[in-house]
Amino acid sequence: MTPLSSGDDRPDKPTGTDQLDQPDQPDQETVDRFCKIWADTGFNDPADEHYVLFDGYTLDEDPEARAELLTLVRTLGLTHVDNPPGAAAGEVWVRTDPRIDAELGNWA
Repeated sequence: MTPLSSGDDRPDKPTGTDQLDQPDQPDQETVDRFCKIWADTGFNDPADEHYVLFDGYTLDEDPEARAELLTLVRTLGLTHVDNPPGAAAGEVWVRTDPRIDAELGNWA
């Protein structure tokens, strides 16, 4: 097999402009899981800048679900931010994202 000009000889490497034209689409199951946690435990802050999940929770409450949520946040490329002063320690604050906002309309 002749190596490709990029030095990559994998024939299954995606090519073509259609790959570049598609926005980064997260896995629907991952999005749905995030949205379910939001619907069960969260809300959007009054400024609509953050998703607040595990509203009022302590760090000791439901650590497995919190760990799963943090993994979902990373997988979806969302931004986890520090809790503001006065927020419960177990809350998870995440910057809003248009991709997720579009889905949350189905979960509210």
